Parts: sequence; structure tokens; C-alpha cells
Amino acid sequence: MRDDVAASIAAARRAVAEVASRAGRDPSSIHIVAVTKTFPPAAVAAALAGALAREAARVGRRVPVLIQVNVAAEAAKRGVLPEAVEDLARRILAEASLALDGLMTMPSAPAVPGDSRPFFRRLREVRDRAQDRLGVELPHLSMGMSSDFTVAVEEGATLLRLGRALFGARGLGASRPGSSTGGEGS
Repeated sequence: MRDDVAASIAAARRAVAEVASRAGRDPSSIHIVAVTKTFPPAAVAAALAGALAREAARVGRRVPVLIQVNVAAEAAKRGVLPEAVEDLARRILAEASLALDGLMTMPSAPAVPGDSRPFFRRLREVRDRAQDRLGVELPHLSMGMSSDFTVAVEEGATLLRLGRALFGARGLGASRPGSSTGGEGS
């Protein structure tokens, strides 16, 4: 299995480099985040910006964070709506122990990769507007999964969440209730 994963990682990196070159981007500016999704939702507690900042300060760390944006306004998805990004960004920027690094989104799994393009483009536009209005650099856009990462690279992704592209299909029963086929991070 280790060899299969290594080969999949190499293939994903080659695909990212190829698409980045076609899009006129530096492939080294794009990072792949491996997603295994093996923990049940109950194992991961949601943190508000204040709680995260207090914990980071307690342990003497500055924690990089991304704002999850629900660009598709899907009721089943988490994240702030695009119009709320700047207010949340201001709250995060006011916390000395938090470093706002950018935005992320997870639209529903597309029927074809291009279906994700409007959502990825919208996230980039929201990030660009927030940078201008807040006077800060938000270097990362975390968007794109195994089914649409090539489109995400074309639209400016710097962080890709890849599961199936690296590890293959999940076993039966591995998806969580309420997730869509090919779900988030796949």
C-alpha cells in the first residue's frame, strides 16, 4: 500500500505541475494536503476564533488559520457566507496568537471538474477583495479535492485537499452520515 500511495502522490504532483504551468503559475506555490477522514465528527470539536486564540496564547504559539467560506450557500455545508468574511477576518486579525493565512471552501462534489470553477473563482474574488479592504495578505486558497483539483489550480489554489487521488477509494462504511458521494476532502 505504501508504494501505491507514493505513486499516487507522485502522479498528483505531476498533474499539479502540468496544470500550474498551463495556467502560468509556479507549481511550488501549490501544496497538497493529504486527507484521510478517519476520525468521526464527534472526535473533532469546533473552535470559535476566541477559544482558539486563548488556547494558542496559553501554549505560547501563533496558530495559522483559514476562514472556511460557504461560497455555494449550501445549507448542509459549514463556513461563513462571502459577505461575512471581512468581519470574521477582522476578529481573527485582532487576536495576536492567530495568523490569518487565507480562505478555504468545499463545494459539493462536481459531476465534472469544471462544475467547481464558479465556486473556486468566487473564493478567489472574495479573498482578493478582503485583502484590498483589510490591507493584509491572505496567501492561501484551500480549495479543490481529488475530483476537481486541476480546476482549483487553474483558479489559484495554494492548498489542495486530496484523499482518493492519493489513497484510492474509501472502504465501505468509511464516509460519514450526511456527506455527499465523493465527499469533502476526497
